[in-house]
Amino acid sequence: MHPERWTIDHHALREATERVRAIAEPVGKADQGCRAIAGPTDPPAYFDDYCRRHFIAWRAHRPATEWDDVAPLYALTAAIHNRDVPHAPALCMRLIEAQYEYLKSGSRLQWMQAKLLIEEVWDALTVLQGKA
Repeated sequence: MHPERWTIDHHALREATERVRAIAEPVGKADQGCRAIAGPTDPPAYFDDYCRRHFIAWRAHRPATEWDDVAPLYALTAAIHNRDVPHAPALCMRLIEAQYEYLKSGSRLQWMQAKLLIEEVWDALTVLQGKA
Protein backbone atom coordinates (compact mmCIF):
# COMPACT_ATOMS: atom_id res chain seq x y z
CA MET A 1 0.00 0.00 0.00
CA HIS A 2 1.26 3.44 -0.89
CA PRO A 3 1.59 6.27 1.67
CA GLU A 4 -0.85 8.48 -0.24
CA ARG A 5 -3.55 5.93 0.57
CA TRP A 6 -2.79 6.03 4.27
CA THR A 7 -5.58 8.29 5.44
CA ILE A 8 -8.04 8.39 8.30
CA ASP A 9 -11.33 8.83 6.48
CA HIS A 10 -14.59 10.22 7.84
CA HIS A 11 -16.17 6.77 7.83
CA ALA A 12 -13.44 5.39 10.12
CA LEU A 13 -13.83 8.35 12.49
CA ARG A 14 -17.63 7.96 12.62
CA GLU A 15 -17.33 4.22 13.21
CA ALA A 16 -14.80 4.72 16.01
CA THR A 17 -16.98 7.40 17.59
CA GLU A 18 -20.05 5.15 17.48
CA ARG A 19 -18.14 2.25 19.04
CA VAL A 20 -16.82 4.47 21.83
CA ARG A 21 -20.28 5.87 22.52
CA ALA A 22 -21.74 2.37 22.66
CA ILE A 23 -19.38 1.40 25.47
CA ALA A 24 -19.24 4.79 27.23
CA GLU A 25 -23.00 5.33 27.61
CA PRO A 26 -23.55 2.40 29.99
CA VAL A 27 -20.60 3.51 32.10
CA GLY A 28 -22.00 7.03 32.45
CA LYS A 29 -20.56 9.47 34.93
CA ALA A 30 -18.31 6.86 36.50
CA ASP A 31 -16.09 7.28 33.45
CA GLN A 32 -15.49 11.02 33.34
CA GLY A 33 -11.87 10.46 32.30
CA CYS A 34 -12.85 8.93 28.96
CA ARG A 35 -15.41 10.84 26.98
CA ALA A 36 -16.18 10.42 23.33
CA ILE A 37 -16.32 13.47 21.15
CA ALA A 38 -19.75 15.08 21.02
CA GLY A 39 -20.14 14.68 17.29
CA PRO A 40 -18.27 13.73 14.17
CA THR A 41 -15.53 16.33 14.53
CA ASP A 42 -12.45 16.14 12.41
CA PRO A 43 -9.02 15.95 13.97
CA PRO A 44 -6.56 18.68 12.90
CA ALA A 45 -5.88 18.85 9.15
CA TYR A 46 -2.34 17.61 9.70
CA PHE A 47 -3.47 14.51 11.63
CA ASP A 48 -3.28 12.35 8.49
CA ASP A 49 0.28 13.50 7.88
CA TYR A 50 1.17 12.74 11.49
CA CYS A 51 -0.42 9.26 11.21
CA ARG A 52 1.52 8.47 8.04
CA ARG A 53 4.81 9.52 9.63
CA HIS A 54 3.99 7.69 12.85
CA PHE A 55 3.12 4.54 10.92
CA ILE A 56 6.40 4.61 8.99
CA ALA A 57 8.33 4.90 12.27
CA TRP A 58 6.12 2.28 13.96
CA ARG A 59 6.58 -0.20 11.13
CA ALA A 60 10.36 0.25 11.15
CA HIS A 61 10.32 -1.62 14.48
CA ARG A 62 7.34 -3.87 13.68
CA PRO A 63 7.63 -4.76 9.97
CA ALA A 64 4.62 -7.10 10.00
CA THR A 65 2.29 -4.23 10.90
CA GLU A 66 0.00 -3.08 8.11
CA TRP A 67 -1.88 0.19 7.74
CA ASP A 68 -5.14 -1.69 8.39
CA ASP A 69 -3.75 -2.65 11.82
CA VAL A 70 -3.13 0.92 12.93
CA ALA A 71 -5.71 3.03 11.07
CA PRO A 72 -8.63 1.94 13.31
CA LEU A 73 -6.53 2.79 16.36
CA TYR A 74 -5.64 6.23 15.02
CA ALA A 75 -9.38 6.84 14.45
CA LEU A 76 -10.20 5.47 17.92
CA THR A 77 -7.69 7.81 19.53
CA ALA A 78 -9.09 10.78 17.62
CA ALA A 79 -12.58 9.78 18.80
CA ILE A 80 -11.66 9.61 22.49
CA HIS A 81 -9.09 12.38 22.62
CA ASN A 82 -9.83 15.17 25.06
CA ARG A 83 -7.64 18.11 24.16
CA ASP A 84 -7.82 19.44 27.71
CA VAL A 85 -6.25 16.26 29.11
CA PRO A 86 -2.53 16.06 28.19
CA HIS A 87 -2.15 12.26 28.54
CA ALA A 88 -4.56 9.37 28.08
CA PRO A 89 -6.25 8.85 31.47
CA ALA A 90 -5.74 5.46 33.15
CA LEU A 91 -9.50 5.08 33.56
CA CYS A 92 -9.96 5.57 29.84
CA MET A 93 -7.26 3.04 29.02
CA ARG A 94 -8.86 0.47 31.35
CA LEU A 95 -12.21 0.95 29.64
CA ILE A 96 -10.65 0.55 26.20
CA GLU A 97 -8.72 -2.52 27.34
CA ALA A 98 -11.89 -4.13 28.68
CA GLN A 99 -13.66 -3.50 25.36
CA TYR A 100 -10.66 -3.80 23.04
CA GLU A 101 -11.98 -6.73 20.99
CA TYR A 102 -15.01 -4.61 20.09
CA LEU A 103 -13.13 -1.33 19.61
CA LYS A 104 -10.16 -2.54 17.56
CA SER A 105 -12.26 -2.74 14.40
CA GLY A 106 -10.16 -5.27 12.52
CA SER A 107 -6.74 -4.34 13.87
CA ARG A 108 -4.47 -7.34 14.46
CA LEU A 109 -2.48 -5.56 17.17
CA GLN A 110 -2.56 -7.06 20.63
CA TRP A 111 -3.71 -4.81 23.47
CA MET A 112 -0.22 -3.91 24.76
CA GLN A 113 0.87 -2.70 21.31
CA ALA A 114 -2.41 -0.86 20.83
CA LYS A 115 -2.10 0.79 24.23
CA LEU A 116 1.35 2.11 23.35
CA LEU A 117 0.12 3.42 20.01
CA ILE A 118 -2.96 5.09 21.57
CA GLU A 119 -0.84 6.78 24.24
CA GLU A 120 1.68 8.06 21.66
CA VAL A 121 -1.05 9.37 19.37
CA TRP A 122 -2.96 10.95 22.28
CA ASP A 123 0.14 12.87 23.31
CA ALA A 124 0.78 13.93 19.71
CA LEU A 125 -2.81 15.13 19.24
CA THR A 126 -2.47 17.22 22.39
CA VAL A 127 0.69 18.83 21.01
CA LEU A 128 -0.79 19.26 17.52
CA GLN A 129 -3.74 21.10 19.03
CA GLY A 130 -1.40 23.41 20.92
CA LYS A 131 -2.30 22.20 24.40
CA ALA A 132 1.01 20.77 25.63
